Amino acid sequence: MDIVLKIGKTAGENAAEYFEGSKRIRDRLSRVKVQEEKRTKERKEIRRVFSNYRWFINSDGNLVLAGKDAETNDSVVKKYLGDKDIYFHADIHGAPSVVMKVVFPVTDRGIEETAEFAWCMSKAWSSKLGNGSVFYVTRSQVSKTPESGEYLARGAWVIRGKKNYVSHLQLELAVGFQKYENREYVVCAPPSSIKGRKVVIIPGEGKERETSEIAEFLEVEREAVFPVLPPGGIAIREKVREG
Repeated sequence: MDIVLKIGKTAGENAAEYFEGSKRIRDRLSRVKVQEEKRTKERKEIRRVFSNYRWFINSDGNLVLAGKDAETNDSVVKKYLGDKDIYFHADIHGAPSVVMKVVFPVTDRGIEETAEFAWCMSKAWSSKLGNGSVFYVTRSQVSKTPESGEYLARGAWVIRGKKNYVSHLQLELAVGFQKYENREYVVCAPPSSIKGRKVVIIPGEGKERETSEIAEFLEVEREAVFPVLPPGGIAIREKVREG
């Protein structure tokens, strides 16, 4: 590396200036390294969250997370239900706890999509129960403290106060792509929340062949599709290339 000495300055002054310049470069490189390590950690956390929970991004731009079992029905609330967030639960036994992370203003459409997701990811799908209802409440209404003498099963939560309901929900989802943190993921979500190419599904008797057909249409690996599908059989209603 060439070192440029400035005329009019002593050797000591040139050395001191060079040292300060080198120190600034080292400091910048150190900050870049710290930022990159932070981004790497965040990416790993995102991948972990997305593999542990069912999820999608509703039309409001808010991330929605749902438990997959009793353990994750507990953890999704304990870890991710903040003071401004909204808790959803289908009015049926065997339904996941669903959390809407509120970052952007909430609209009726965002509420309805999240309720649709909560209904479809419950046992209503495998039981083929249409025309369902889902309630939603604030963080302050969700508790792990049962009434005296009551037993609270693992994964269950006590809800106090008025419940807001979304009714007449149907069993229909779509498999397609959504972006999060500039990365594209395969998701299964309400059709209105997925733009572009997607496969609309309803409850059915199959899964293996349909999963392969969806993967072929979306041009992804089969392993990217199967984990996001609802619990139970599926049938393909339509394939949408645009829109």
